[in-house]
Amino acid sequence: MLVVNRGGDTQLKQYWDALPSPAPELSEAEHQKNILKLLRESIRKRMMADVPFGVFLSGGVDSSANVALMSELMTQPVRTFTVGFDDCEELNELESARAISKRFGTDHHEVMIGRQEMQKFLPELVFHQDEPIADPVCIPLYYVSKLARDTGTIVVQVGEGSDEIFAGYDWFRSYLQIEDRFWRHAERAPLIARRAAAAVAQPLVQKVLKKRMASELVRRLGSNESLFWGGAIVFDETMKKRVLTNEMRARFNGLSTYDIVAAVPGDDCCRSS
Repeated sequence: MLVVNRGGDTQLKQYWDALPSPAPELSEAEHQKNILKLLRESIRKRMMADVPFGVFLSGGVDSSANVALMSELMTQPVRTFTVGFDDCEELNELESARAISKRFGTDHHEVMIGRQEMQKFLPELVFHQDEPIADPVCIPLYYVSKLARDTGTIVVQVGEGSDEIFAGYDWFRSYLQIEDRFWRHAERAPLIARRAAAAVAQPLVQKVLKKRMASELVRRLGSNESLFWGGAIVFDETMKKRVLTNEMRARFNGLSTYDIVAAVPGDDCCRSS
């Protein structure tokens, strides 16, 4: 928290820590009980609204948990909203969503979209987005949001963020395996040796494996950077070399995005372990 007084003097202080230390030693059963308690309290808090509210329901673990816990706290059916694809059956989660809706007796609503709706909405999407987000989920998210609003539902709960907290994505586990089996051992080698090995290995990895991320990880090891420092990096340093001109690269003189993030005061997210 930054406090500025009338004279212009500033004071910077931390008022909260997401990971208080030392953390209590709990059993797995105790952790499960605590997580459920926190989740239930979180859902209860966000039900305090003076307008109609509901849930975006995909039928997955996250949104289904929202529906189940919200149902415990309500005397009327939970409003649920699902988007389906009429020309891309493999992406549909309608059956799962319908099964959850039936199980908890929700007031269920669905909207179907396809290629035609995507093409029609694309120019409007570009206008509405505050920044260029390349995630295709923005399109179905718009249509399911419109569905909710059209039914008079103003507030919705979603399952966003749980994959990040509980390592739900497969690539989280991949990074963990790399860290455990290789990275933490390789980091013990002198930096000069890592730089030399990376200089030799990186072009070989690019040529043989033809996997951009593998080449980028080799570069990170040789540059004394952390194994993982973001899940939505489009232009990593390896890619930048391919898209920037020699003149542009010379202007930055080896400065990387990692250097900029690591230089943020009080930011320990990018320190090498």
